[in-house]
Amino acid sequence: LTIEVLKTAARHGADVINYVKARDFRYQDGRIIGISCEDMLSGDALSMDADLVVSAAGPWVDELRGKNQSLSGRHLYLTKGVHIVFDYTRFPVRHAVYFDVPDGRMIFAIPRGQVTYVGTTDTPYKGEKSHVSTNKEDVQYLLDGVNNTFPTLKLGMEDVISSWAGLRPLIHEEGKSASEISRKDEIFESETGLISIAGGKLTGYRMMARRVVDRVAERLESRFGREYEPCSTEHIVLEGGAFSGAKEVATYAQEIGLHVMDKHLQPYRGQYLVSNYGRQAEEILEKMEDFAKDDPEVALVRAEIWYCVHNEMIHNALDFVDRRSGRLYFDVHSIRDLIPTIVSELAEYLDWSAEKIEEESRVLVDALHAVSHFE
Repeated sequence: LTIEVLKTAARHGADVINYVKARDFRYQDGRIIGISCEDMLSGDALSMDADLVVSAAGPWVDELRGKNQSLSGRHLYLTKGVHIVFDYTRFPVRHAVYFDVPDGRMIFAIPRGQVTYVGTTDTPYKGEKSHVSTNKEDVQYLLDGVNNTFPTLKLGMEDVISSWAGLRPLIHEEGKSASEISRKDEIFESETGLISIAGGKLTGYRMMARRVVDRVAERLESRFGREYEPCSTEHIVLEGGAFSGAKEVATYAQEIGLHVMDKHLQPYRGQYLVSNYGRQAEEILEKMEDFAKDDPEVALVRAEIWYCVHNEMIHNALDFVDRRSGRLYFDVHSIRDLIPTIVSELAEYLDWSAEKIEEESRVLVDALHAVSHFE
């Protein structure tokens, strides 16, 4: 059971955000009234109260429905999707390319900064959901697809510099293969009041969120007589994303590109910053002035970590290279030489012990190995 949610830890101060793992549901008169959970940083047990509980736990939705004793009818069908990454010089495409592979499926190749990534596989999965990895069979499938369409590239296993794998929590449809099953999301409700959402695609996450929040509003209105304004999510600008459209993004990226070169960074760092941080890119570049004596790449990563600690709730090295900056996949070469900088910078902000510093360094080394070595 590995739902992770974020909460403000008042006992540590309002600026500290902790990881929390849900352990069980709490009930009263046959209805869910909250969850029992564990603070994963301190180990403390705690509880949260709620009028309604939503499970948006992806591959774990059925486990939670089982724990709630409401797993009946339609259920999840998990498939694994894998992407592999090449240096752009080995696979130089200027735009996203979609192409068929011999088995009839379609895969894509997309350029991003200094790399091109290719995906995706779509195979049934029954393994450990917390540790989904890329194997040789996954990589070979995608290599065969690329080389079939671009035979002059002659790409091999040794050309893959990084990869990532994830699970799709699809809704089971009898008699259909993994690639034929609909990606449409569905909402399940139990008699105890648990609302679960599953299926769907990452690109539709805001629409899925709107649907489930609308359902919550309906239930709160009917149970407690509360009234809510119509959903306004389409009018809410995501952090760092106050752009009128793609043209304005491109113009802004060009402006940041000039600032990047003034900082003696490679031009592609402009697109990297805008893709990751939007208009907050300027704040990060300004912060680099505090580290002007460092190598430009070191100064950049120090400024990024400063920004992410204070604005993006990162708590460990993987938070930064994986879940926030994407360096682990799209700029993997930059991490190896910067491990000491990344870890020491985080240690300074987060007050790590020597043992914690050693552990975090090892985690980064292991992560680099995991994304680039396949069994």
